[in-house]
Amino acid sequence: MIDLPYAGLDTETTGVDAARDRIVQLAIVHGGDASCVESSTLFNPGCPIPAEAAEVHGITDADVAEAPAFADAADNFCRLTLGRVLVGYNLRRFDKPLCVAELERVGRFCWDPDVIDVCDFVSWHERHLPRKLGEAAERRGVPTGRAHSALDDVRTCLGVWGHMQREGLIPDDTAAAVAENRRIAKILDAEFDRFGWYLYVRDNIARLGFGQYRGQPLEAIARRRGDYLDHMLRKAGREMPPEVRQAFSDARAKRSVDYLLAPAAEAS
Repeated sequence: MIDLPYAGLDTETTGVDAARDRIVQLAIVHGGDASCVESSTLFNPGCPIPAEAAEVHGITDADVAEAPAFADAADNFCRLTLGRVLVGYNLRRFDKPLCVAELERVGRFCWDPDVIDVCDFVSWHERHLPRKLGEAAERRGVPTGRAHSALDDVRTCLGVWGHMQREGLIPDDTAAAVAENRRIAKILDAEFDRFGWYLYVRDNIARLGFGQYRGQPLEAIARRRGDYLDHMLRKAGREMPPEVRQAFSDARAKRSVDYLLAPAAEAS
């Protein structure tokens, strides 16, 4: 059951810094009510589009030379999202902060809609599997269209959302889904702040969060493939959080790593 109107949203940008980079394409798809909005708009970011960004989404300076600035569409954007739950993929960490930054540049400081970030639910329920939108869609037979086309990505995200509702992985009550997203986001963010992508805790077990043994218990891998952990220790160097480095070493030495479990127990 979808009990609140929503706006599926996706952006293409000049880069990956939500506070600094600019929107070059924005797509919105309405649902949950009688609205039939399905739009995709190009924007002139007011700066050159870096080649590495253009390689990802295919949008060039020439494509946006005659396009409006986001500031010119801010009123309409707010109207299209007013009173709606935003639904997207990596929306909470990227697209929403990006839109907030764009709106603040034109003096709008009160835009703060609720979100359902499908990426959070994929990360929560399927952390042991690849988490990109296309990969989550492929597992469910959802058509993907052209990756990094904002409108195609919105459609794909909404397809994955619907499948995960039917699978019982996302509440079909929209308000309940928003609340559950807030709950799991706190745990996911706390884990990432502490462990990066290297580890996570599920079912009171510390598990690897990367590579060919993703999802498997750290202590089991230490027993079976200690050389793999040694390789990761050498490869990651200083990028690996100190506590993760300590846990890898402890697991290799058959010492307890139960101290890793505290964050999950406190957040759940």
